[in-house]
Amino acid sequence: MLNMSRAVFPLLIASTAYSSLAVANNCSGELYSINSGRGAPGVLFSLQEQEKSAKAVSMAEFSSAAMAYDSSLNRMYYASSPIPFEYKVDLSALNAAPEVLAQIPVQGERFKYTRLAYYDFASQEHHVVDRTKSVIGMVYDEQHDVLIANSYTDLYEINKTTGEATKLMHFGGVDGQYRGDLVFYQGDLYLVSSTSVYLVDRSEPNDYKLVKQADHNLLAVTGATVAQNGDVLVSRTVINDHGHKNQSELYKVNMQTGGTCLVSTLPLRINDLATNTGASVACYQADPCALDNEITMVSDSIVKNLDHLWQFHSTSNANFFAPAIFTSAPSFNGSHGGVNRVKNVTPTGFEVAFKEWNYLDQVHPHKESFDYMALEQGRYTMADGTVIEVGSFELNDTKVFKQTNFSQNFDSAPYVFVQVQTFNGGHTIATRVKDITTQGFKAAFYEQDSLNEGHVIETVSYIAIVPGNGSTGTIETQSGSPSYALFSADINHTGGQIGEHYYLLVEETSKDKELNHTFETVHVMDIGGVSLVQQVSSNGDDNLSIRRKD
Repeated sequence: MLNMSRAVFPLLIASTAYSSLAVANNCSGELYSINSGRGAPGVLFSLQEQEKSAKAVSMAEFSSAAMAYDSSLNRMYYASSPIPFEYKVDLSALNAAPEVLAQIPVQGERFKYTRLAYYDFASQEHHVVDRTKSVIGMVYDEQHDVLIANSYTDLYEINKTTGEATKLMHFGGVDGQYRGDLVFYQGDLYLVSSTSVYLVDRSEPNDYKLVKQADHNLLAVTGATVAQNGDVLVSRTVINDHGHKNQSELYKVNMQTGGTCLVSTLPLRINDLATNTGASVACYQADPCALDNEITMVSDSIVKNLDHLWQFHSTSNANFFAPAIFTSAPSFNGSHGGVNRVKNVTPTGFEVAFKEWNYLDQVHPHKESFDYMALEQGRYTMADGTVIEVGSFELNDTKVFKQTNFSQNFDSAPYVFVQVQTFNGGHTIATRVKDITTQGFKAAFYEQDSLNEGHVIETVSYIAIVPGNGSTGTIETQSGSPSYALFSADINHTGGQIGEHYYLLVEETSKDKELNHTFETVHVMDIGGVSLVQQVSSNGDDNLSIRRKD
């Protein structure tokens, strides 16, 4: 079984001369909630799940347990909670106002009509549409421009202009059916009840079916929506013997397995959730929580297609939050020296190019082959005892080795591989590693020998890996369990076969024409068709890059 901690490590500052620079990235998808309570005032709230806080936006026309964001009109629709005006308990002796009576915990006998309303984000005003069905969940169907809502036992289509409701299906025997919400996820409609996840099978327009997917067993689920990163979030209220604590929890839910993990605890009662997909918010800087006991990994081998021009490679089919990109040594098809550089790393892809040393013409017509691997940052322990840590740090300057520490110590010194993730400085750089211990390692940038007068801050990612036994093992990923083999070997300018490839140390000639280089130690990892190599000594001062013969 794989155990892991998926907390993404903060950038480790490898330079004392510079402070970390935070970059605020914007994403679309602001969470909203509304409260429900018989006769209680309704308030529309904006949720900041990363900060675990909320902000009141506007007083609603009434409280609600069913809301949905209409992306076509930039409106938040909501249906009123039941408001009684007659009761099954005689309350006449209380001599209380109707709004007070409505909040007394006795069963209602007769109720006011349920109404549909909306909040217009442009005008910041609420408008009542008309009467509608009493429902506990709601979602906007973009394809048909209607609201889909559910009561305890029925599914409805609601006309957002008139509030008129058309029954789509009746359902009974649904686990946890008296709480929950509807959500569209990857094109399919789901009912998330208080205990379970159901797919609404709409393949037959006149014969809808509920197909149970899994139990999530959260209990007291009140809302469901899709977050900015595409995950389904559900809310549950926190209740004790004193009643509602006016506190709610947000969980991420796997819609196929029912697996859940806590994203945030918020200081308010959430009775439904919806996402304003047109609102700009700060992007998640890390996976809000971990659902999968496997590493997210994407890899590929590119044959003779890498030159000096930036090219994009997609990782959008994987569930990344804070990926790190690692590339192999480039092939040796073109004689001009250089290295692979990466930039614009996001959860959906990255750019890569072969960058020649700056004294050359910067045009590389002989296209190179290379491999790449994208890994989610975190620390993981595999079933076979392999421990792998993927993290990031900041590095600047040239020929100045700076210490980076692991998030936890290893039992033995790991194999280490690094890759620059940014392109802040235009000077081509190679990154050397040395002095690897159980606690960390030292790293330095090397520019061409005629430069080396300093380099701006770049973000560098690393893999540190210790096998459970020997030098081989298996890494369990969301796309399979590839085997790996690790090597540590000494090579010089004449090169040598290490694992699946023949590697050479190739000096550049910006300062002199001599190409001989002393022996250096390199680490190599072969895994699933990808081969990473890293210089882990600094015996010779002349700058070099590692190339491989394919």
